[in-house]
Amino acid sequence: MGEQNEVIKNKLIALEKMVNSAAGVDNKLDVMNKILLLQSSLLLVTNNILRTIINRDSWSEVVCDRKTITTVGTAERLVDERTIAKKIIIVAETDNTGVITIGGTTVRANLADRQGLPLFAGDSFPLMLNNKDDTYNDLREIWLDTTVATDGVTFIYFRDKQDVES
Repeated sequence: MGEQNEVIKNKLIALEKMVNSAAGVDNKLDVMNKILLLQSSLLLVTNNILRTIINRDSWSEVVCDRKTITTVGTAERLVDERTIAKKIIIVAETDNTGVITIGGTTVRANLADRQGLPLFAGDSFPLMLNNKDDTYNDLREIWLDTTVATDGVTFIYFRDKQDVES
């Protein structure tokens, strides 16, 4: 599925370039229709991925949120309060102009001393949070840094019934 997403993403970029350079209004409308078709295909692929992830009897809560990083060069927690989850998908905001880096407390986004996993605009990172003894991890342990203040991420996480009730 990752290859499908990459192919669709590349086609969208190429079509957007065609729209910007198209001479006639009719041509632009035709290209825009093709972009809309590709975007709907991308949404279907994403929807299928989420449906596969969410289709678990034990998950009682799916939560969506966002985080804006306010200071360049300073690691910030993804969430401020204790948040137990089994899986999370983190996506760099599509309008980011810099690089978001995901990691632990030592995460750094600056290219010269980068530590952690870099995400460019629109990139995503799924993460299973089970450790060896099948306990669940706290999202406060995920830290972020950025090369541009006000860049951020959106994320969706999945909680088990036992974690929501406690």
